[in-house]
Amino acid sequence: MIRIILFDLVGVLLFQREDYSPDETVEAIDKLIGRVTDDARFRNEVFQRFHLSSVEFDQLLRRVVDKYAVFLPVWGLLPDLRKQYRLGIINNGTYFTYPAFDDRYNLGKNFDLFVSSAQEGIRKPDARIYRLACERLEVNPAECLFMDDSMSNTREADRLGMQTVHWPNQQVGFQRFLEWLESRT
Repeated sequence: MIRIILFDLVGVLLFQREDYSPDETVEAIDKLIGRVTDDARFRNEVFQRFHLSSVEFDQLLRRVVDKYAVFLPVWGLLPDLRKQYRLGIINNGTYFTYPAFDDRYNLGKNFDLFVSSAQEGIRKPDARIYRLACERLEVNPAECLFMDDSMSNTREADRLGMQTVHWPNQQVGFQRFLEWLESRT
């Protein structure tokens, strides 16, 4: 029986805004973000590579956050999902962006758990990050649905016994999620 739904942040809950105008520096930093397993190292790398002050660093991270918007069809389901499931996020990325995402989208209110690769020192698809989420939520992997836009991330979660939904894009992923939800009734 599924008790937990675990989401990837960018690629399931959030997508690039349609009106976003690409910025070379924002794009370069955003590419680095997905690999972060150590925020201090990430910050030092960005400071050195882009010659930033602390204020400029914070402003650039805010611009990365501004690049994304909620995928309304999923967010519209959250209140009803919370009645039946506990919800969590497993995110590959810096925790420095969490306060801005939380301010904007009330992550702490809408989700029971937020696991950040930068805080844990491991990132998806490392099996330890999925196990860590399960431990914190006091469930077995078999009691979780995990959704991500990365096939390697969903494969590893599936290997651990989680049910998974791969999101190759908004439309296909959302349709698969709706089909999964329909199969529960």
